[in-house]
Amino acid sequence: MVLIGILSIIIILTVMNLQLSSDTLYTAKYVAVAQNRDVAYYQASAACKSIIEYIKAYYSDDPKDLYANMQYLNALTLTSIKTDDADIQVEIEDLEKRFAINSIIESEEHLNQLNRIFQILDINAPHGAEAIADWIDADSETRVGGNESHSIYGEPKNAYIDSIKELEYIEGIKDAVKDYKRSATDGNLEKYIYASKCKYTKININTASKEILQSLSEDMTEQEVNNIIENRPIQNNEELRKALATASESKINEIIKLAGYTSEFFQIKITATHNEEILILTALIDKNGKIISWKAK
Repeated sequence: MVLIGILSIIIILTVMNLQLSSDTLYTAKYVAVAQNRDVAYYQASAACKSIIEYIKAYYSDDPKDLYANMQYLNALTLTSIKTDDADIQVEIEDLEKRFAINSIIESEEHLNQLNRIFQILDINAPHGAEAIADWIDADSETRVGGNESHSIYGEPKNAYIDSIKELEYIEGIKDAVKDYKRSATDGNLEKYIYASKCKYTKININTASKEILQSLSEDMTEQEVNNIIENRPIQNNEELRKALATASESKINEIIKLAGYTSEFFQIKITATHNEEILILTALIDKNGKIISWKAK
């Protein structure tokens, strides 16, 4: 009996040691991951602050100079940067090359433009913009094709959209967005649209994609889009009129309402890797270097 008791104690102690060893290994691994993330975050933060200073130094209200400077900055920073502690990759983007989704409650022109973007991208939601506008606006009046009743939440958000992913929860657009993400070659809607609470500015025609340029008018032709791209950087309305010499006056005026020639807001994306631990830091800043939002994941 004594022997059995001793063996039992030995077994219990062995199991406890194994458990302690397992917990110790788990804790050590957790600590190592946390330390790697801390190093990656520190390196990403330092890189981001440096890029902010670059943008402040290179910003210009002259579209021609800003266009050239942004080309230079991207060429300078898109390549991988190696430090003693991490590998850093940097991307800089002026947000006005995309469509600001929260602007649709500012005017009918913006709401119609968003419907055109959906049509251009083959997102099958003819009144998708109206559904989103009902989700954002504070009133209870249902727009034509919109929806003031939402099965998931019971009622609209009645506030600005914080993320493009939010579209997947809005009645009248959610299914079309999910289908687009599944079926499109590149289903990343954020390439064309962004959600932000920063002041809305016009589309920067000097950096916008073909899809966004096409959305500037109901009957924008491929040739007119190509004429804009071939004449970049365009500095003012007069130069835009020359680039669109064959377009009607009414169409040019329609485009001028939505188009601008420079950018005020920029997104910086830093990817930092330390010991295989990857951290992505995204910052939204204005032309003066003021940080509007800062997110790490």
